[in-house]
Amino acid sequence: MTPPYPEKRRDVSQARSESPSGQAGGAEAGIYAQGLPLLLICLSLCLCVILVGLDATILTTAIPSITDEFGSVQDVGWYDAAFRLTSCMSQLSQGKLYDNYSLKWVFLLNMILFEAGILVSGLAPSSLVFIVGRAITGLGFSGISQGCMVIVAMSTPLQKRATYLGLISASEYTAMAAAPIIGGVLTSTLSWRWCFYINLPAAAAPAAMILLLKLPQMPSGNRKSQIERLRELDLLGCFFFAPAVLCFLLALQWGGETYSWNNARIIALLVLAPIVFAAFCFIQHWKQDSAMLPPRIIKKRVILAGVLFSLSLSACRAIVQYYLAIWFQTVRGATALQSGIYTLPLVIAVLVSAMVAGRFMSVTGIYTPIMIPAGLLVVAGIAMMTRFSTTTPKGLWIPSLILLGIGSGSSVSIPFIAAQAVLSLGDLSAGMALMTFSQDLGEAVFISIAQAVFLNRLTSSLQATAPDLNPESVIHLGATNLQGKIPSQDVAAVALSYDLAVRSTFYLAVALAGLLVITAIPLQRTTLMVGSSRSSR
Repeated sequence: MTPPYPEKRRDVSQARSESPSGQAGGAEAGIYAQGLPLLLICLSLCLCVILVGLDATILTTAIPSITDEFGSVQDVGWYDAAFRLTSCMSQLSQGKLYDNYSLKWVFLLNMILFEAGILVSGLAPSSLVFIVGRAITGLGFSGISQGCMVIVAMSTPLQKRATYLGLISASEYTAMAAAPIIGGVLTSTLSWRWCFYINLPAAAAPAAMILLLKLPQMPSGNRKSQIERLRELDLLGCFFFAPAVLCFLLALQWGGETYSWNNARIIALLVLAPIVFAAFCFIQHWKQDSAMLPPRIIKKRVILAGVLFSLSLSACRAIVQYYLAIWFQTVRGATALQSGIYTLPLVIAVLVSAMVAGRFMSVTGIYTPIMIPAGLLVVAGIAMMTRFSTTTPKGLWIPSLILLGIGSGSSVSIPFIAAQAVLSLGDLSAGMALMTFSQDLGEAVFISIAQAVFLNRLTSSLQATAPDLNPESVIHLGATNLQGKIPSQDVAAVALSYDLAVRSTFYLAVALAGLLVITAIPLQRTTLMVGSSRSSR
């Protein structure tokens, strides 16, 4: 959750003029929650994002053990891509659901979806079922992340909103920091499945609180008929958008691995993806204000740059987090618990830098000058990772994680803040959904690309360093405990091959980090001024 930058209070007439429904937004016209109800709402949302934060990073330390049980190193990319694919496909639609239906029941439905996916993943008998569980979890995640922003916005006045969203963000980052340790302990002492089981009972308390609390409603929701609500959902746009993303991602996931790049299936997918996406763009242009993504929003320079920045930052962080666990456990021979501990410098650096940068931006109103230095720190951190080897000392990999953490943590909220600085009240939810969507899309697409790079380099390296082994057989053995699975004389060669394969994914991450600096350049002279007029920059 990224806290919005506080603005000066505007009068009700202005809020009405900016709201798509012509009514004042909840931040101006509603009766805010106070006292104990507000405390319970904030507490329940904090607990929800703790569950989301745990799920976000606990998987990284469990992946090697999952691949051992299922023999599914080739599916690693799908463990996150399936989650991000369903999440990014539904992000924009979730905003429409909250605009037109009960906040409470839409939020609870997404919690049920999230926990159902967790249960399926924990009980999965195969890699395919596990991927299905991750896809269901992604659907629920998109609704929870959107719902927390909407509920806080409708429950608190604009001046205080940043404080409560700051608490929610801190809760999520704290969970993300603790998750690798918890995942390592559970995987080492019990089973990787407990990384998911632990989430189920923990969801009971926030779900019960949300159920019993009286949540605010969107002021325009009750004024619409069921037909009008269905039109607002833009089901036609969703019908074209989801297949476009799916075709593109399937092509990236299958190309060069399951099928060759000149296979008819891959060519068909790559041809269909832009055609279907073009149809989606036409529908958005045709529907204009009632579209899932109103064109006037994406036309703003700040929004477009923020989307590219969020996409690049999210993608390079995801690549590092997923393949760093494999490097620690396969190349360095660390246990799942040790791997979780080793990644703490990254997570703690993100937590601290995000809080410090957020406070700095709130006090000074300055945010764009942070972007280029932050991008350079991310580039430096990942560039150091490309030099990793089987003998890399702590003096190299710890500073690289800290640099990456400081750069990404200090800039992760900037696209959200920039969007709120230029969008009207009626467009804020769509703008926030677009930024969240770009994060999910970046992870879904580039994790698939990284997996293709990883497997291609691993296969070629194994053929060179261990010619007596069948590369496909080695890949299906999993990514940990190589000593007991392959001849002892080949262990060092296989570990070296994994090292080269992981480092290849880091080169991709460096290229993405370079985009951070490029996308920040057009915004470098922009200053966030409280109460300034919203421009079309």
